Amino acid sequence: MLATILIPAHNEASVIGRTLMHIAQSAARDDFQVIVVANACTDATASLVRSIMPTAHVLETEIAGKCNALNLGIMLAAKDLPVICLDADLEITTESLLALVTALEDGTKQAACGQMDVCVSGASSLVRAYYRGWRTNPYFDQGKFGGVFAIAPQTAAQLFPLPLITADDEYVRRYVGEGQIAFVPDCHFKARAPRFLSSLVT
Repeated sequence: MLATILIPAHNEASVIGRTLMHIAQSAARDDFQVIVVANACTDATASLVRSIMPTAHVLETEIAGKCNALNLGIMLAAKDLPVICLDADLEITTESLLALVTALEDGTKQAACGQMDVCVSGASSLVRAYYRGWRTNPYFDQGKFGGVFAIAPQTAAQLFPLPLITADDEYVRRYVGEGQIAFVPDCHFKARAPRFLSSLVT
């Protein structure tokens, strides 16, 4: 086993299947320990995960919140392996996940991130225009630290438990520090844009 993948999931039944299938289709079964934490779900997220990926550890909690879910999941994670935090609505191959893990192997970096590609198929012209501008932000020149990122085992031991805040990705990024984050150009993950502009601001 090479790493633990933590997936917090709140009512993600409509998208998490796609996320898991991307991992399962290209992964050796023993490469990753997958932990899904269904938090305050009122849909079939947990049962769907169990049917798609029977080898995954599925935790259920009535308490909502991504950080709380990650804190619960980390308790089952292998202590001597990197931890990959993965949003339940993103698509990523195991080749990209392995690239993140490889970037941490020499011990010179505490975390690793890749590049996010946004699929705008089916989106309105206003949404497409928004993402054309979004892609020009210099922040993304060194990857997208959010949605998917890997943490070295020694860093995870110091970092968790996370405070119960909303900007968990930004908290982790600042905790680690930019000089300790490896940007991995070979790691790509896909997010699907909403169809309408109103969905971007709600």
